Amino acid sequence: MPRKVCSEGRPYRFWRCLAAGEQAGVPVSRRTFAMSAGVVTCCGALLLAACGGTSAPSAGAGNSTPGTAATKAAHGLAGAQASPSVPATSKAPVSSKAGSTTGSSTTAKPEAGHPTSTVPKPGRAKSAPATFMGPDGVEARWVIAENAKPGTADWHLSGTKGPSINGFADMVAASEGQQVKLYITTAAPHYHVSAYRIGYYGGKGGRLVWRSPELRGVVQPACTLAPATRMVACDNWSASLSVDIGPQFVQGDYLFKLVADPGQQSYIPLTVWDPSSHSAYLVQNSVLTWQGWNNWGGYDMYGGAPPGRPPQYAQRAYVESFDRPYANGNGAADFMALEFPLVFWAEQHGLDVSYWTDVTFSQHPQILAQHRALLTLGHDETWTANERNGVVAARSEGVNVIYFGASPVLRHARLQSSPLGPDREEV
Repeated sequence: MPRKVCSEGRPYRFWRCLAAGEQAGVPVSRRTFAMSAGVVTCCGALLLAACGGTSAPSAGAGNSTPGTAATKAAHGLAGAQASPSVPATSKAPVSSKAGSTTGSSTTAKPEAGHPTSTVPKPGRAKSAPATFMGPDGVEARWVIAENAKPGTADWHLSGTKGPSINGFADMVAASEGQQVKLYITTAAPHYHVSAYRIGYYGGKGGRLVWRSPELRGVVQPACTLAPATRMVACDNWSASLSVDIGPQFVQGDYLFKLVADPGQQSYIPLTVWDPSSHSAYLVQNSVLTWQGWNNWGGYDMYGGAPPGRPPQYAQRAYVESFDRPYANGNGAADFMALEFPLVFWAEQHGLDVSYWTDVTFSQHPQILAQHRALLTLGHDETWTANERNGVVAARSEGVNVIYFGASPVLRHARLQSSPLGPDREEV
């Protein structure tokens, strides 16, 4: 697919193309963009891609210069975008049913070259628009302010010896006001859990927002296997602790770091989403595909073998349960390998992003129309009919759809309830 331009023979960066659209005074065809020679990225590189119009000149041409009709119109469109505004000096409140928050002493600094004037200053936040057109697309002041908060690299795993620790949450996504239960098993005498919001944070990649007290380790019973469907489920485990999703859990991707004391470490992923968001870019965590490759207990949809190894069809599951840990990615499934790089890049550049999962999409397909572009990351091959119908309807209303991975929308699935809640089993 040849690279195109938006207006006046000057190529826009991809994010600007999505934001400008037809309302920027340019006859841009609303279309679905797939990864190809025209959309070049390594999950974090600058994105130059097709927008419609005529073929672009050489790849060395820069952004559209300020003052063009498209740029002015795009700024007007961005300024009308409704997104929450968070003062740069604000601090996340500390409250939790299970524990309190501790922070790192490292202060995140804005990316070199990123205009610090985009962070609202005291006395000026009310008059400044919540979103605006930046050099890489629509930016949101709350994203810039959030990533200027103290970051830490402590979210990375380090323990490799001693008793293992694993767990799962009773939700793949939660919104403010909900309570999430964590189910954890370990032979270690004690353990604790820390929740990190994943972003840029001065290059640290995460921010600590919550920490549990020290808890007593418990070895949970063996997970069950349904012979007819080969579904492995750990819904016979007891809840280890509950976490209230309060205002300190700003929308985004989270990793709950499980630390056995002493012992090993692992993750539980959770997406915190805002149903009222109208962000320009909606990032989707593809947990249906994560679960398809999850061979915890020896069974998955591909024959119980990890990627790259011959499947054993006697170990192919017809139904998979979210009520079990992820066997790959140290409990984070495909997030670190296939999704984290673009999340890091988008928040580094202050883009107007929000987050949800494909399960959330299946439950609320109409919400996609509140955004300008859906970004599916990594290997997003498993979809429900609600997703498929929802993306077609949103695209017809002018929403852009971008697939950053191979074989999207390949495998059909439906969701059903488990003993722990709705839409916890993937058929």
